[in-house]
Amino acid sequence: MHRRDQLDERQRWWESLPWGRILAVLVTALLGTNAFLTAGAGDQLDDVDRHAAAAIDQCRSAADSAAEAEQAAEEAEQAARRKPARDTPKPSNSPTPRNAP
Repeated sequence: MHRRDQLDERQRWWESLPWGRILAVLVTALLGTNAFLTAGAGDQLDDVDRHAAAAIDQCRSAADSAAEAEQAAEEAEQAARRKPARDTPKPSNSPTPRNAP
């Protein structure tokens, strides 16, 4: 009989708890924690955005430089085709004698 009285007493205590207030405190704590964590994550996301934007700018700059270098190389190649080299001797049609210096 004593054991049953203890169970009844525990049950009454459990039922007498202010569940509305407990739930309100838990929800407030969870929302506060969530807001705190979200604020920290927001700052980190801003940093990630800044780093990503800088990396994109660097890639664009490198692509522009590569395009300029490619264009300069094409222009140099075209200029080389238009001008014959001055140092190369013109081939002669006459055969050279064997004893020629």
